[in-house]
Amino acid sequence: YNYSDKKVNTFSFSSGLNYKFADNQAIYGRYSLGNKAPDMDMFVTTNTAFGAANLNPTAQKIQQIEAGYKLKTGGTNLFVTPFYTIVSNVPQQTVGQETDDITTAYNTPVLYNKFRTMGVEFEVNQDFTEKFSVRAVATFQTSKAVEYKRWNIGANGAADDQIVDFSGNETDNDAKVILRVSPTYNSGKFFSSLDFSYMGKRAANVPNAFELPSYNQTNLNLGYNLTSKLQLQANINNLF
Repeated sequence: YNYSDKKVNTFSFSSGLNYKFADNQAIYGRYSLGNKAPDMDMFVTTNTAFGAANLNPTAQKIQQIEAGYKLKTGGTNLFVTPFYTIVSNVPQQTVGQETDDITTAYNTPVLYNKFRTMGVEFEVNQDFTEKFSVRAVATFQTSKAVEYKRWNIGANGAADDQIVDFSGNETDNDAKVILRVSPTYNSGKFFSSLDFSYMGKRAANVPNAFELPSYNQTNLNLGYNLTSKLQLQANINNLF
């Protein structure tokens, strides 16, 4: 099929403003608009005259607003970042089988969905001594499928194909809580770090059929500079 007349025009930009109101404090705001051209699959999987005639490729749109507060005092660096993100024009398509020939597949028309995420991220870098420091990052967020529809193709053939609406559900793979704590200790030729991360429970799919459980992981890194050219290092993943 000929897609030479199918065009997608995109324009992306990001704009921010930072204001320093003290020697060690500042606030900032940023707005970004990004556009992602449709994947090639949208075109190559369109295998019917009807699908080609009704093909309407639309760029995926990502809008993000974030603000921030930055503080640096003594051995402490603090960042607080609220954010609000909308991802729209997310395509969803399903493959079905024809009734007259089960070896022949067809693709349903593309449905476009919309997701929203809002939350706040905290980051702290603390130097306790010249040798020991800790970096901690915590993200708290909530996400929603503002618009989410998908096809239920039922039996073979397009006659009984139906659109199922899951709008309002929690989005998939977006944990409400994400944590990471990384203490570091360096002394002379010896260096080490411990990384503890936590991923909260999250929906496995937008229909919210089931949840993926929360989990945590701890990684240990140890190293020693034997010479200026030779270093010995050990990395232990999933320590516990």
